[in-house]
Amino acid sequence: MKKFNLFYGLICLSAFLCTYAAFGQTRMIPHVTPPGASFETNLVLTNESPYSQTIRFQPYHKSGAKLSVKTFTLSAGQRYEANAQDFFSSSDVSHFSLTAHELVEVTAVYRALVANASPAHVKECPVQASSWTLSPGNWDQTYDAIAVVNMGASAAKVEVVQRDANGYVTDRKTLDSALAPMSKTLSLISASFSHRDNASYEIVCSQPVSIIALRGNLASTLFWENAVKANRQYNYIQTELLEGYWQFTYTISSDFHEFYSMNMLGTQMNSDGNYTIYGVNKWGKREVSAIYSGKNDVWALLDRGDTGSGQYYVFQLDNGQLSGCEYRVSSDNELGDCRDLVGKHIDLPNQVSEKKAKYGVEEAPFELGIYVPEDHRDLFFQLLESKQH
Repeated sequence: MKKFNLFYGLICLSAFLCTYAAFGQTRMIPHVTPPGASFETNLVLTNESPYSQTIRFQPYHKSGAKLSVKTFTLSAGQRYEANAQDFFSSSDVSHFSLTAHELVEVTAVYRALVANASPAHVKECPVQASSWTLSPGNWDQTYDAIAVVNMGASAAKVEVVQRDANGYVTDRKTLDSALAPMSKTLSLISASFSHRDNASYEIVCSQPVSIIALRGNLASTLFWENAVKANRQYNYIQTELLEGYWQFTYTISSDFHEFYSMNMLGTQMNSDGNYTIYGVNKWGKREVSAIYSGKNDVWALLDRGDTGSGQYYVFQLDNGQLSGCEYRVSSDNELGDCRDLVGKHIDLPNQVSEKKAKYGVEEAPFELGIYVPEDHRDLFFQLLESKQH
């Protein structure tokens, strides 16, 4: 079994807490056209909830500087449309983030200022990643453009890499060698590269970024969103290995067992390059979270407990088996001694589902003696039996 000393555990806990604090889905509109451009941007706000909802907008200058926050309230079922510059009462807005109820949507509508132009309707971008792939159009007929916003905590190098049909790099351009946090850069991909049959283009960044890709015909009468895909990264795939149901066993004077259901994997990479997966403990009462640390090549799970203190696990995985250390962690993040930890992935959902259907929850204790209180039952089964990516 691999041992983790206290110093190593503290380093991992510090990285974990930074990741945990930084995690969150940021809803972005990565591009608002500036005044005097040949295009305009309108915003469509819709509220599909049965209640009035308030949206909080955080606009940014193209340099990344924050502009004045704007709030706007929609009544139940309301749809509202306005020109972006008029809506913000500013010509300096380059892009913006927003916070709102999940049934509220904001759509950007881009249209060329020519007769009979057809607009592109683009929904919010909720995903940030450091690698994206797009496929080009027919550049004899169309053009491809992207807007890139640095969502990281430090300056980002942004490159576009052209790959041939076999995946080999055939050309590379640097869009910005030091794109400041929350600032934006634009690129007309079709003007930067020579056409190559069956080529693809990868946007590679040293920080997580938000991207919008647009395509238009050369006359600009037609305009639409190009499909740009966030590439799954190694750290994401490693974090994904924690999905499912787990038994953790550690030893004090005798063996103790903990059980966790991990099924809510976030898609946003934080500034350290980590992803977070959420779940619940065996009672379905308490949210826990875990990461894979690529820097340290270990997994870590934090169970805060009901009073702020709790348990912290640092471990390695091998084909569904885990080994490492269990630490007691205080409310001020002081770690206790390492206690030997082993564990395994459990194929439990089908067994639980069958018992639930046959007996009902209260009459059918789960495998391994797990019981779910009635008021947490729905959440537990939602996390246990669904796959949320």
